[in-house]
Amino acid sequence: MGQMKINVDCGLSDTNGVGAAAAVCRDHNGLYMGSSALVVPGITDPAVLEAIACREALALAEDLSLQSFMVACDCKPVV
Repeated sequence: MGQMKINVDCGLSDTNGVGAAAAVCRDHNGLYMGSSALVVPGITDPAVLEAIACREALALAEDLSLQSFMVACDCKPVV
């Protein structure tokens, strides 16, 4: 109760060497609170992009002035 959850993920383009990282924040009821996305030309390593997505999550938490939150990431090497 009162804690926010920020899910992060990344995506890759096989054809032009561009990666993307995103973070989406929801409250304990699943209500959308905000999101952030970043396109990163030249980076195609999934673990690096997941780490960038985690950094985006921290920036999003700061932008939303969150006091209590968790970041969910599905990339074991980053976690």
